[in-house]
Amino acid sequence: GLALCALRGARGHGQAAVDFLLQTPWGLGLVANSAEPHKYTRRDWVAKDVARVAAKQPGSAINLSEVFGAMNGDPAAEPNKKKRTRWSRSSLDELLALPEPDWLIEDYVRCGQLGFLVAMTTVGKSTVSAAWMMSVLHGREWCGKKVKAGSVIALVGEGRRGFVQRLEGYRKHHDLGPTPEGSYIEIVDFREQLSDPKGHRAMFELVQEIVAERGHAPVLIVIDTLSSHWGATEDSAEFGAPAMRALGDLAAMHEAVVAVNHHTTKGKGLDVMPELGDLRGSGTFISNTDFVFAMCEQSSSPVLLAGLKLKDDERPPWLRLTRASVAIGQAAGKEITAAVFPGDTGETVARSEEA
Repeated sequence: GLALCALRGARGHGQAAVDFLLQTPWGLGLVANSAEPHKYTRRDWVAKDVARVAAKQPGSAINLSEVFGAMNGDPAAEPNKKKRTRWSRSSLDELLALPEPDWLIEDYVRCGQLGFLVAMTTVGKSTVSAAWMMSVLHGREWCGKKVKAGSVIALVGEGRRGFVQRLEGYRKHHDLGPTPEGSYIEIVDFREQLSDPKGHRAMFELVQEIVAERGHAPVLIVIDTLSSHWGATEDSAEFGAPAMRALGDLAAMHEAVVAVNHHTTKGKGLDVMPELGDLRGSGTFISNTDFVFAMCEQSSSPVLLAGLKLKDDERPPWLRLTRASVAIGQAAGKEITAAVFPGDTGETVARSEEA
């Protein structure tokens, strides 16, 4: 209780009590984690600054004057804190001189972009995402399009086992072998909510952690699905716009594609191609992204993939993708299979047929 009072701004005896608590490991943990987020808005500073002071005084009582100075905005107590930059300025000539971003998948998505792959449940969003991931990981063409090889990350919040099986099915279908040397694939159980600023920060920290351990950034980050990583209403621009901005910044920072799998409304059915207005949730999802690809299922079995939005490029023709079933192993005497879009069977749809 005394520690909590001190963290809420009490001085004098409250601070002395915290100094006493920090002479023990359990006391250090208590002080670093007892602030309530809605009452103490700089909770992350507490853990950071307590750790910094503790590192300076190992094995001895900790004087918290430096920590409390940081809590009250004392610049002298924050020698290493960088000033936040709220804008980036460029001249017209500087921007015109920038090179075109590389294609990750030729004619489909460019490095540094954020976008959506949308469809109703069961049509095949995750299956296409798995094909993109394995094509990128192994530098293999997808539907006749060149692919930039690199490392990949997937945040899989629903059907993790099925998603992994699709990855394995694609690898077995094309006999791709192990992960290429110098590349990596990471499947992440991400438990923060992307509708919350804490989730935005956690996403940045996750990728930075992986980059630090692996030595290089991924070129593709898949989020499967938005709803399983979202904790608020999808209809509110209050949550949608900041989240899309954060994911866009993440893509730009690492020159990676962030591809988000998302659902459509159920009004039109599986066999009708969604339009931009059919995406579930806030319109800020669409207005703040670089690309949107949609899918629908035809009764004759092929799945249609359409580019509804490419921000700075001409949208590619629709594709007919044929689903295949691949045996990936055995369990309890039964064969385990996975659905895949092989990626070498895409048939272009003529513009005149799209309507």
